[in-house]
Amino acid sequence: MIIKKFNLFLEKVVLTKSSNSGSTKQNDTILNNPSNNQSLSSLLLLNNKLRKEEYKQLIKDLELRVSKGFVRKLLNSDFSEGHIQKVILSLNNNQFIYDKEKIGDLVCEYCGKTPLFRNRVNLLDIMKLKMPMRVSHNFIATCDHKEPKSKGGDVYAYSNLAICCNKCNTLKGDMAYTDWQYLMDVSNKLINDLNLNKDNYDTIKKSELFNSIESSDLKKRIREYIKNKVNN
Repeated sequence: MIIKKFNLFLEKVVLTKSSNSGSTKQNDTILNNPSNNQSLSSLLLLNNKLRKEEYKQLIKDLELRVSKGFVRKLLNSDFSEGHIQKVILSLNNNQFIYDKEKIGDLVCEYCGKTPLFRNRVNLLDIMKLKMPMRVSHNFIATCDHKEPKSKGGDVYAYSNLAICCNKCNTLKGDMAYTDWQYLMDVSNKLINDLNLNKDNYDTIKKSELFNSIESSDLKKRIREYIKNKVNN
């Protein structure tokens, strides 16, 4: 379906649908009636309303974490709303790592690597989203969203956050958490069954379990995960 004309403030939206042969055409008209929950404009307005409400709530939550002066400076800056949301997300991630650090040593929840260290940044660094790396990539503690935002995960809830090493965070990427758990389960079974270590981890190529996996991408990630874990 091709949108021929669209404007939220027009009285109607005309949609044209054509067959592959071009011999038939069908016009559909959607009235711009915000009170009608079946109209396109109503849906767009609702999405916009929900987005604004979520943004307001994020600002309220931010005021509970940092000084009002910082919040005022952030909101009065030339940064876009998208940039400000990234700042709030970064603050939330850093607070999560800080809270975990107060409990004890930082440990990768995926491969067990420890000790990991928090990258100490100031509010100005976070506001500009230009955080200097003060810890080696090999030992930095990162915050991972177990269920990625792209798959519906809550990026602010602590229950969806995990401390992990940089390698595991990169390796997991945007995998669904159930897929990532499967990868770890298979990898740990291979490590235990084959008694893998840093000198013989490549012998998984001869494993029946490993070779039964059809996805080449998954097999590659399993090898990288095992290599990372046995070298900790």
